[in-house]
Amino acid sequence: STRILSGLAKAHGVDTAFLAMDWHRLSKYELNYYHYSAVIDACAQASAWMKAVQLLTAMTQGDVESNSSACNAAVSACEKGCRWDESLKYFGVTAQRKIEVDTTTFGAAISACRKGGKWEKALQVCSMLALSAVKSNLVTFNAAISACEWGRKWHKALQLVGDMAQCKVESGTITLSAAISACKV
Repeated sequence: STRILSGLAKAHGVDTAFLAMDWHRLSKYELNYYHYSAVIDACAQASAWMKAVQLLTAMTQGDVESNSSACNAAVSACEKGCRWDESLKYFGVTAQRKIEVDTTTFGAAISACRKGGKWEKALQVCSMLALSAVKSNLVTFNAAISACEWGRKWHKALQLVGDMAQCKVESGTITLSAAISACKV
């Protein structure tokens, strides 16, 4: 059933998967977090952030236990839809519900802030990442450095490049290009 919902969402669009979920509910078929996660992930891939959020909300309001996959997909869908505010909202919901967050969660939230031109918010999420048990990776650093590039905060970008070395994360071309661009006045 999970594969069917995921396949429907990817092949025929998220609206078709929504209809299938409604049919399952009306048929008294019990939907679990695997079903929701599959369709929310398809929403993220289709940049259908509103539908992803709608499903996550239904999931959390119902008797379905939320999981990190569903929350990550919703945060990612908001990021792809350039909705930094919604991304941070659901990033916060994830933490409130004590759902395990990972680099995907942090990376999507940081990227959403970058896309929204909110470099300060991106660095706040970075600070939260540094205080968490989750280890930063190339993706999270690149997103934060790119946010600094957009905000023309060269000193913060260079500080993050230094932090990468301390965290033993190897920088790449994207990292250095973003850091250099942040230094341009």
